Formats: sequence, structure tokens, C-alpha cells
Amino acid sequence: MNRKKLATALLGTAMMGGLLVQAMPAAAAPVGGGSTGGGVGFTGHTPTPLPNNELDLIWYPTAFEFGNSNANTTAAKTYNATNGATKYLVVRDNRAAIVAGGGTLATAGDTGEWKLTAKATALVDGTETLTGASYSFTGNALKSYVSASGQDDEVPESAGAITTASPGPAAVPTNISIPADAATEVEIMKTTAAATDGKYAAELNNIQLKVPANTSKDGKQYAGTIAWSLDDTI
Repeated sequence: MNRKKLATALLGTAMMGGLLVQAMPAAAAPVGGGSTGGGVGFTGHTPTPLPNNELDLIWYPTAFEFGNSNANTTAAKTYNATNGATKYLVVRDNRAAIVAGGGTLATAGDTGEWKLTAKATALVDGTETLTGASYSFTGNALKSYVSASGQDDEVPESAGAITTASPGPAAVPTNISIPADAATEVEIMKTTAAATDGKYAAELNNIQLKVPANTSKDGKQYAGTIAWSLDDTI
């Protein structure tokens, strides 16, 4: 058995909240204070540390962000991702090449099919849970990941890293819904025949968070994670 798990943080998945910062006149001693974070990044994906070079998830989304100052409402609501509408999960399969070169795989029988699944924790703020929320991805597709350097260190959003060429016999569901319930495992990508070597990219599009009516509360900043699991024991 060979099961690998990684997580994507869900940042700013709040239905209401935020911080208003205003200029204040200078004073001899402050009577109150606070701090506001700031930052800038140049990729929305995280590489897997120390991949095993056999079968691994080598890139996955760093975060899905849906805003932290949304107006609360009692109606059902859909929130679009604010940090990009498209993300990628990239699986690299090198097992056939290793065996052909006379190498030995770390896991016995590790030459068959594989699947990539996701499971999301509940979205919470302290003891408050955003019941019934789910993540939605539509118009998804199977793509190929290409590394010009041969080191697989190009971020998926860099020019030429993702192509429409088929990487091998795999499929990605066109529409995916992941309930934030800490229980439901959802298929993201799966080989459809005996796996062949390649770099398989699951392209997730139109990223949204769907929230049922009468569940979010004023002033809350709900957050959670999605765990990605690559399994070759299907």
C-alpha cells in the first residue's frame, strides 16, 4: 500500500468580517493598537517536499481564498475564489522507467492503477461550524505538465508548463463537489487503464465555495483544509 497525503489551506473563507484601518493623529502614548498582515506571492501552488521519484503528487494548490470581508446573508450564497479561478494538481509517474532501467520500486506491486482523492475538513471559527458548505469545481480537464528544465520545478502557472496533450490513460471529472464535512472522500483524478509514465495534471476550474441559507454568522472567519491523497492500491 502506498498512500500519500498533502493538504491545501483554505484561507479567508469567511462569510463576514475584516479589519478597517484608519489614520489616527499622533499621541504621546497609544491607547490601543493592532496589526494587519500583508504579502505578495508569485505562485498559487506548492511543490511536494522530497518526492520519491516513483509515483508522487508533485504540485498542489497552496490555498483557496474566498474573501474575508463578505457581507453576511441569510440566503444561500456562492463565493468565487479570489486568488485565481484555475488551479492544478500534478501527479508524476516514473515507475515503468525505473523498472525498465533495472531498478526496484519501494512498494511491491507499485505498477498498477492509481487515483487522487480529496477530503475537506469542516469550515470552523472556534466552536462555530459552517454547516453544509461545499467546494465546487466545474469545467475541469486532464492536462499534461511539462518541465523545460527536466527538474519539475516550474510552477504550473508558468508559460508552457501545462499543455493540452494527453499524459496517459487517466480521467478528471468535469464537475467536482467536495463537501466540507471531514468525511466524504471525492475522486479528483484516476487512471483508466494500467498506468503509464507521465506527468498528469488535473485542471480545476471555476473554483467556488457554496454556502447554504441560514448557516453563516456575522463576524466569523471560517477556515479549514483539504487533504489530497494519492493511492496506488485501487
